[in-house]
Amino acid sequence: MNINSETVRKIGGDKYDILKFILALLIFSLHSNLLPIYFRPFQRMAVPLFFMMSSNFFFSKLRQLPQTAERHRALVKYLKRFFSLLLFWTVVFIIPLNIQRHWSSHPFPLSVLSFLQSLACGSTFIASWFLSSTIIATTILYWAIYKARMATWLVFCLSLSAYLICCRFSLYSGFFPLSPMQQTALNVYQQYLGVPYNSFPAALIWIFIGKMIAYEELRLTKRVSLLLSCAGFMLLLFEYTLVYLSADIAYTDCSVSLLIVCPAFFMYFTYLDDINIKHARLLRKHSVVIFCTHGSFLIIYHLLFITPTIIPYLTLASCLLTGMLVIHYSNRIQILRYSH
Repeated sequence: MNINSETVRKIGGDKYDILKFILALLIFSLHSNLLPIYFRPFQRMAVPLFFMMSSNFFFSKLRQLPQTAERHRALVKYLKRFFSLLLFWTVVFIIPLNIQRHWSSHPFPLSVLSFLQSLACGSTFIASWFLSSTIIATTILYWAIYKARMATWLVFCLSLSAYLICCRFSLYSGFFPLSPMQQTALNVYQQYLGVPYNSFPAALIWIFIGKMIAYEELRLTKRVSLLLSCAGFMLLLFEYTLVYLSADIAYTDCSVSLLIVCPAFFMYFTYLDDINIKHARLLRKHSVVIFCTHGSFLIIYHLLFITPTIIPYLTLASCLLTGMLVIHYSNRIQILRYSH
């Protein structure tokens, strides 16, 4: 089925490629500790925005497909894209990743099971949980929406509940100490399904919000989305400051204020006029390579005992060089097309 030009304009454009590149740099700066801690709240916006953007694009296209078979094919194609990225970069960096994750330290077949658990519900390379979580969460939501035909409010409430639980174990973990029984239960859960706030439970709400925006079930005017974005920014800063001053925290992945600022900002961004950038598509490809490779390069340079102060800059240069090489040779070497 053909998608009209107005729909294409709404769900794509050079401005999104620029945003993806900026978000990839934010995630790199977060994991490399390149920026002071004061930037942490804004860095934490990157992953939710990535989830919503990817989901919005997918469900906007899915909305144009009336046939179940067409939607199913679109889903499979979408999920294969994420799995290809996950598998490609895991294989490329398998040696340093194994050193960090200790997969081979387990006897066979536990070593294989440990690897598969990291691949599906944890992380292989740093930030890979975004890819595996997108695969799992999108599949769950697709089933709930199109197969089980669950009510929108019910899917939203379940997704929101999962995210709030992630907040409890992330930013608010210092406020709610676990009892020995609760800690044991959490350890068992994490052993098989990974850390909640770095796995698919944290992704459900963002992917569902992206779907709601695509289906215009959640829509704000440009003015309201701008005002709510500004208010959300202030609330985000207040929340992080309050928590930092009030409790000891080790994880800052999930916070309540992100539920306000990220959807509002994304909706405001959709209203902005598109801009024409000659190499926007190239920026999009580089954003994927930076996202998928920066963590592994950080591991490698730490293992080589490189001076810590230069590691972030060396890592970024390595990501950009790697991007240039795989993009340039992807037309000649078929497998490199799975890299970006």
